[in-house]
Amino acid sequence: MQQAIKCVFVCCAIALHGCGGAAAPSWTYRGEFSEAVAKTDRIVVRDGGFDCCGPVDTDVILFEVSEPSEIREVLDNLAFDESQKKGHCNCCGFPGIDFYAGNERLALTAVQHGKAIRWNACPGDIGLTGESKQWLVEWLVRHGVQEAEIEGGCGGPRRDLRQRAAQMKLAQTCLAEGKAHAAKGDLDAAIVSFTEATEHDGTFALAWYRRGLAHEEKGDLDQAIEDFTNAIWFTRPDVKSSRAAAAESITDSTFPEELDGSLGEVHYARGRVYEKKGELTKAKEDFTQAKSRGHDSKISPKM
Repeated sequence: MQQAIKCVFVCCAIALHGCGGAAAPSWTYRGEFSEAVAKTDRIVVRDGGFDCCGPVDTDVILFEVSEPSEIREVLDNLAFDESQKKGHCNCCGFPGIDFYAGNERLALTAVQHGKAIRWNACPGDIGLTGESKQWLVEWLVRHGVQEAEIEGGCGGPRRDLRQRAAQMKLAQTCLAEGKAHAAKGDLDAAIVSFTEATEHDGTFALAWYRRGLAHEEKGDLDQAIEDFTNAIWFTRPDVKSSRAAAAESITDSTFPEELDGSLGEVHYARGRVYEKKGELTKAKEDFTQAKSRGHDSKISPKM
């Protein structure tokens, strides 16, 4: 038997397309898939999707099946509608379902919106029959997977959190580099690093604050005010809550460094800049906010 066509999916950038051209493939999805997973002794269901947007080995395992009777149930109930066009959408799917024999992964797959399967040996998603779709969703729900997440099909909520956390960690590295440059008096390099931090993580209040201090020291007062304003804006409770959720998705006791306790300093810094610009009413408002937050105006914010 000829080996199934291998395909790399770039699902975050490629639109729907066919996979057979004018001539139909000489093999059937059902036949090829059944043969590939025939020796399955373990099924792993992941909080993630296909590997088009990154490795799946770090995905959280939602549940595993090793009972032979349930494995047989899964294999018997995955029925494909061969008449459907084999295109694929622009998301990674959810959840990931992988078939193993011992430690060997026989097939890496992902459920696409509860209606189709993406398999790493076929150039395109294959739709499930109506009965198979219903059975698959019910089986996943039976194991605690949320039906809305299955139908959403975008890589799973925890994968999204981990991807955000990865960007937050990169921002943290840039912040540290910027602080080192600022300590040496290289404000231009510091601003570059702080800017990179905000590009990785646009809600990183501390990076906005540090960049504002650097701009203020360079005399760019308007930009400093804009940066301080962003720092204040991104300490909103909803932003802090979403950042905390992302941080909790990885284990790292040094992550993340946040602005939390220094908001009074930010108001004081912005008030100081308004004062330099002669905008005394706005300066007074910020100084009042700083005082209400316990900031001692005798202590200047530190780089």
